[in-house]
Amino acid sequence: MLCFRIALVLWVMKLLWLRPKLPLLAVVKPMLAYLLLVFASTLFSPLPILSWGRMRTVELFLLALVVASNLASRRQVKALVSALTFSTLLAVGYTGWLYLHGTGVRLAHAPTPALFATGMRAHDVYQIVDANPMHRPEDWKRALASGSSPMVNLRLLRGEPPQPITIAVPRPVLINEGLLQPGAMVKARPERGQGLFYSYIPFSECLMLICVLTCGLCVTFAQVRHLRIAAMWGVIFLLFFAALISAETRATVAAVLVLATAMVWLVSGWRLRIVSAVILILLFVAGSAWFRSERAGIGWLGRRDAGTEYRLMMWRDGMRLAMEHPLLGIGMDTVEKRGRELQIAAYEKYPNLKSHFHSTYIQIAAECGVLALAAWVWLLGAILMALWKSWKQNPAGLPFERGVALGLLAAVAGFIAISVVHYTLGDAELMVVFWVMVGLGMYSEIGSRKYTHSESTLTDQSADHNVIVSH
Repeated sequence: MLCFRIALVLWVMKLLWLRPKLPLLAVVKPMLAYLLLVFASTLFSPLPILSWGRMRTVELFLLALVVASNLASRRQVKALVSALTFSTLLAVGYTGWLYLHGTGVRLAHAPTPALFATGMRAHDVYQIVDANPMHRPEDWKRALASGSSPMVNLRLLRGEPPQPITIAVPRPVLINEGLLQPGAMVKARPERGQGLFYSYIPFSECLMLICVLTCGLCVTFAQVRHLRIAAMWGVIFLLFFAALISAETRATVAAVLVLATAMVWLVSGWRLRIVSAVILILLFVAGSAWFRSERAGIGWLGRRDAGTEYRLMMWRDGMRLAMEHPLLGIGMDTVEKRGRELQIAAYEKYPNLKSHFHSTYIQIAAECGVLALAAWVWLLGAILMALWKSWKQNPAGLPFERGVALGLLAAVAGFIAISVVHYTLGDAELMVVFWVMVGLGMYSEIGSRKYTHSESTLTDQSADHNVIVSH
């Protein structure tokens, strides 16, 4: 956020100093409409401090304009795509390292009643024992046997997503319950991949965006027979998709599978289309079995699990609140504080879980009103149409530009899809990546022109091969 604000200030200073006549982008009107409606909702919010805090995430849409207006060449676009890819590779590599190296140690079996009474739980991951880091079961045995104090301080990860806590356990209890015996402790690995993020949800959402971007490049280079480059992007795509699977988030995995197939359909003949459709069906069948094995019997839909029930209950109450407050909504981020007053059924049934509405569209309608939702849908539609035109207009002879356009089109489509079941606007990390990618798709309308100092006008930079998106 700090880097974004610095870039925004520098960009505004540049605009004030050069005073260019910026062309009106197709997405600016819905952007302004959405911003004004959200601002009005925040202005009349019953809890304005919370609502104004959420505006920090809303303002990130300006990042698209900053990126668009400062990109002017093919080299810069390549650099930005490379930066997105490389940073994602770092997160994926870190995730793989955690699975190989482990995150600590855990109990090999469920805790005995005596251990449970001390606060130890079955899925706890012990990272530090009396200031000794845990990497292997031998580290646990050494730390427990070498200490002399009656209490052992255990720093552990608990919950989903894992949260660090510290507990003190009597040393004699640990020894008497056999935790010095071989096989009592095993190496712990992540329950669900989350990279460098605080949770697996934003990690999987960002991975989904980059996955389909790399898939678009792979498909496009394969179409023009640049097989080595296509293979490179294909390998990167598979690495990202493997990390996405480790996050075990159904919506993002399904989005990547469907969008990858759709991209193949857009550039291929009927034979390959049929093959890709068959592969998609087989992957969905295999994915259902895999999710059931990894997530306690929950398949693609998971109607029986508590998480799905909670989501459905929040959807019903969110739609009810949107109908009761259609103009300005209930105010952003106020539902968790006003749950009892707003009669949120899920909060009553699950008193220890107070969360959002688990759908971007329902969240906007309930918090900011139906008009704000209409402006948001208008904005997404404008972005999608601009990217579609961009992909159609880019010639096959420019596979990089055409591949980026196809990947961005699929990424926005995926974002629109997962927003049905995820509150995507609540994850600032995701929105940074999303608006950067939107800026990549917008940049040619204002980025392919140079600012002039003398007449404060824009001089056309006539290089169509440098353009990815044109409106």
